[in-house]
Amino acid sequence: MSIAILYHFKLFPDQESEYVEYWQRMVDFMKTRGALGSTIHRQSDQTILIDSQWPDLQTYENAWPQEENME
Repeated sequence: MSIAILYHFKLFPDQESEYVEYWQRMVDFMKTRGALGSTIHRQSDQTILIDSQWPDLQTYENAWPQEENME
C-alpha cells in the first residue's frame, strides 16, 4: 500500500516559480531515496498543497538520516 505525505503552506508573493524549481530538485533527490513522485496543487490565495508519494511508510522513514542519540 502506498502513502502520501502532504505539505501545506503559503508562499510570499512572487516566490512561486523559485519554490517550484527548488521543489523539483527535492523530488529528484527523494526519488533516489525511494519516492514515487510528487504533485504541486496551487490555490488562488498563494497557498500550495504538495503531495509526495511513497511506496510505504518504511521506505519514507528510511529515506531520511537518523539523528544519533545525544545522551
